[in-house]
Amino acid sequence: MTAMDWTSGDAGTHLARVRRLTERGIVEAARNYDWDKYPETVLGWIMAQKCVDLDTALAAFYGGCPERFNYLHKREVPPEFQSTCRVLDNICLRVNSGFYLLREDRTPVAAERLEKWLAVQKIDRRENSSGRWVLDEAIVSNLLVAAAPKVDPDPTGSLPKPPRRAPGPLARLAGVLRPGRAR
Repeated sequence: MTAMDWTSGDAGTHLARVRRLTERGIVEAARNYDWDKYPETVLGWIMAQKCVDLDTALAAFYGGCPERFNYLHKREVPPEFQSTCRVLDNICLRVNSGFYLLREDRTPVAAERLEKWLAVQKIDRRENSSGRWVLDEAIVSNLLVAAAPKVDPDPTGSLPKPPRRAPGPLARLAGVLRPGRAR
């Protein structure tokens, strides 16, 4: 799929373009939209679509460069970036609510950046502080598990199988006693 050209058109034109896209196109647009254009209008609609998965949501989130604003109070954000921050707020809320599902058929691309984000969150917790956007680790950690390389614990198959043991006295007794019968 070729990247869309976001250099021309207004918010309505951009929104009309993404509304005509297939699910795959919507996912690509979420990952590649130009945040300097109309993020509130266009990404606001895109990020509410069911086809947007967790990794795509995080890729879009990082596309807005949240690090620039994460430690600024809402009133300190320059007016030209307030719509960007509203979209970032919305994405973070949806991520933390579990709105975006994990797609196991897709290779996660936001995993490395997510690891860094979570490391900074951990440092913030130790210092009794936090940024504006705190990602729920219980939800996003699933993405890191999916991104981890699948390693066979014994790729050669050379480990011996554990010996089979004879049943012990408790196992033998369990076969004699039935549940509900006292002895």
